[in-house]
Amino acid sequence: MRTFINCLLVSVFVSFGNVSAQDATRSGNEKKPKAAEVYDASVPKPTLSEVQYGDHPRHVIDFWKAESDEPTPLQSLALMNNQFVLRMAKYTENHLKALTPIIEEQVKILIRLSYGREAVAQDLERALPFIENHGLAAYCRVVFNSNELLYVR
Repeated sequence: MRTFINCLLVSVFVSFGNVSAQDATRSGNEKKPKAAEVYDASVPKPTLSEVQYGDHPRHVIDFWKAESDEPTPLQSLALMNNQFVLRMAKYTENHLKALTPIIEEQVKILIRLSYGREAVAQDLERALPFIENHGLAAYCRVVFNSNELLYVR
């Protein structure tokens, strides 16, 4: 998971790595301040310093790894809104609809495949109104982002 977030952060910085005309005309011989000189003393040292992410010499970032045993807010947003998760939710919806047209059965199959257990009454009570309002793909996305699926203890 942390590798995924690391790659996501680097790709974001790469996509914003356009060089302005002023940067392109600089000689590149200017002395860069070290990370310790750039940040206030209250800021912790970066996990990785001056990581190169593009062709231009100024395409470098300092990276701080979030130390946590639980998902950080950025990880949560990436999981919930990631295009891969959205595509897999739509794919799962189509797969469930091909298996059975009955919504209750679709929920039971999804719970069994995702959580490795049978659906209980509370699962159906919560799922059916949500599916009526937002659709089966949105409910698949909820299941994919649930704590029961993400954490193995």
